[in-house]
Amino acid sequence: MLSLALGACAMAPRWPAISDSATGRHMPGRWVWMDLLTPDLDASARFYQEVFDWRFEPLAGREDRYLLVQAGARRFAGMVQYAKASEPGRKARWLGLLSVADVAAAARQVNAGGGASRLPAKPMAGRGEVAVFADPEGAVFAVIHAEGGDPPDTFPPIDSLFWMELWAGDAERMADFYRPIGGYRVKPSATIDGVEEWHLVAFDYPRASVVQVKQNEQTSHWLPYVRVADLGASLARVEKAGGRVLVAPSPEIREGQIAVIVDPQGAALGLAEWRDADVGEVR
Repeated sequence: MLSLALGACAMAPRWPAISDSATGRHMPGRWVWMDLLTPDLDASARFYQEVFDWRFEPLAGREDRYLLVQAGARRFAGMVQYAKASEPGRKARWLGLLSVADVAAAARQVNAGGGASRLPAKPMAGRGEVAVFADPEGAVFAVIHAEGGDPPDTFPPIDSLFWMELWAGDAERMADFYRPIGGYRVKPSATIDGVEEWHLVAFDYPRASVVQVKQNEQTSHWLPYVRVADLGASLARVEKAGGRVLVAPSPEIREGQIAVIVDPQGAALGLAEWRDADVGEVR
């Protein structure tokens, strides 16, 4: 399913850039985009518009049907429909895109670390070169070397991509796996609520984390987080729109600042009410 959907995307004639303006700067290690692969694009768009008030721009003339997603004036994500017949019963999923300096080099690092290619490097005219991989525990992620450079490295605005978190059966090993791919410095975090966590640091700033989960109880996967202004109000909208709360806010989990939801098509997404003031340019 993943290869079919993204393969169709890669053959499209031209794609909008991931940044609203060309920066000419690449910052390997940043997670710069996310795409939703869904069996029902219209239903997914309705749900997320009700929850986040996202705006959507359809890209005409594409058999795969793709929506560009904006929060406020900033584009940060897309949604693509895959044919239900390609894999009946397959749930939707969010796919994070990691900025790299060289996609071919990233592929070699993935293979050397025991990962696997899911979709070989594909040029997406207007967007850049993209490839999709699975890490040694099966978590799927994509890399991109963007035309025109990555988006400005500012603190994420409300309703946009805020954080990436890997739930892994062997967190330390997976942190080491991603270290060369993103050019990361791996920093053990203080144990959070009794759970081991490793930060992936690039350009002197944490870009993602790897969290230890009990092996055989959770499938290893990447979980994107969206920053929200009011976590309680956002969760109420999730349930009203037909989604469900998988992990409710709790004082024992990051001081009650996060929750995990599942949309009506089955895609998991984290929500974070980050109370710090915007810090402007990170680097």
